[in-house]
Order: sequence, then C-alpha cells, then structure tokens
Amino acid sequence: MRTEEFLTEFCLCEEADKREARYRPHQSLYLEGDPARLVFQITAGVVIVFRLLADGRRQIHRFATRGDLLALDFADLYSHNAEAITEVSAEVYDRPWFDRTFQDHPDFRRGVFRHLTDTLTASQEQAVMLGRKSAMERTASFICFLLQKAPADVRHSYIVIRMSRYDIADYLGLTFETVSRMLHRLKKLGVIDLPKPDRFKVLNWPVLAQLAGEAETAGRYLPCAMALKRVEPAAFTAGPLPAEFSQQRSQPYS
Repeated sequence: MRTEEFLTEFCLCEEADKREARYRPHQSLYLEGDPARLVFQITAGVVIVFRLLADGRRQIHRFATRGDLLALDFADLYSHNAEAITEVSAEVYDRPWFDRTFQDHPDFRRGVFRHLTDTLTASQEQAVMLGRKSAMERTASFICFLLQKAPADVRHSYIVIRMSRYDIADYLGLTFETVSRMLHRLKKLGVIDLPKPDRFKVLNWPVLAQLAGEAETAGRYLPCAMALKRVEPAAFTAGPLPAEFSQQRSQPYS
C-alpha cells in the first residue's frame, strides 16, 4: 500500500480535522515563508512545488498529483511555494491535528516517515538527474515519470501532458526550446508518438528506459510496460543501445 493511501485510510478511521478545498489554475495553495498551518493532500489535478531565485528564475522541485501530500515537513514556515497548474481539489488538514495525531499514533507516525523517505528519495533522484544526465536522459526520465503517475487503465492509450513546456523546462533544468527539441527527437526515433503537444503514447519501452539512463533499473518500469501489452520481461535485459539511440542519449543540453 502506498504511503498516501495508508494516510487516507487512517484519516477516514479517525476524526480528522480537515476540509475540502478547490483551486483554480495559477492559484497558490501556499507561499514560501508563510506560517505552515496546513497540510494538503491532492485529490485531483496537478500542483507545482517550486522556489524562486532572487533574479526571478524558478526551480520546480516536484509535480504533485492525486494522492500526493504537501507541506509535510514539520517546519514552522513553508519552505517553498505550491501553485495549481490545473483545476485542483485537495483535502486540507489543520497542522495542530496532524501534529497531535503524529505524536499519539505510532502507525500514523510510521506512515509519515515512509512518506518523508519517499520524498527524500525522489529529491535525490532529481539531484542526480540535474547533475549528471544529458538533455535526452532528462526528457526520457520525465516521460517515464508521467507514465508511472498515470492510472493503469489509460497507459495503453495517449497520456495527457498537463504541464506546459515552460513548467517541464524549469523542472528538468533545461530551456523551453530544448524540451521541445528532445520530445520531437523521441518522436522521430519512434520511441513515443506525439500527435499533439499535450499528449503522447510510448511505443518502445525498453529504449525509453535506456534513454532515461536507467538500463540497470529498467525492470521497475515493467508493470507499466506489461500493462501496455507491448513488452515481454526479457525485453528489459540491459544491453547496448543501437547507434542511432546512443548518439541521441549523449547529446549535450542545447
């Protein structure tokens, strides 16, 4: 069971101090530096979590979607900004209730620690992506991320990209132009189909996993691939990429 699912079930069993909230696109859930009085669980839509640099540049840390928790770091002030990029629904918990429940219920506390561990792991993976991966590897990793987040019953079809190219660029540490170019290279190579800028379908799972720079851990994408009924387990055996793919993988950022 995912951490978020465990916390949801726990809150259903307990008398949680929560309310439903809705947010319009570009509306803030909270701002960096504000008192951290609330914890959020997204029930629908997409939220960006980001920080702004002094010169106005933006670094997006994560895209939060259905089931994800926000502001679960126990700080007195919010350490980042959270903004809806689609219509968003969320369950909002008062921090005093959350803190009391954390102290009084060991099972809840373990669930929170699992969530914090998952968040730390994701942050470490993003640091590796930004520090070591090429533009193609970053873009392929992002496509894998979108497939993992998509409901299993739609992975065989076209997946809607709800983020703008600028959002994706700020998340991957690339430019708008580079993101667009990498996506069209993936399409030209036959790895994905991209009939419109806001939707795609994966056509070649093993190559996508290797282009993401994760050939040694490609098996973690196997459930998605098998759901698409396009890949057999043996296809995820790590091996060298064909020349036309390996050249693309090593391309510089621009």
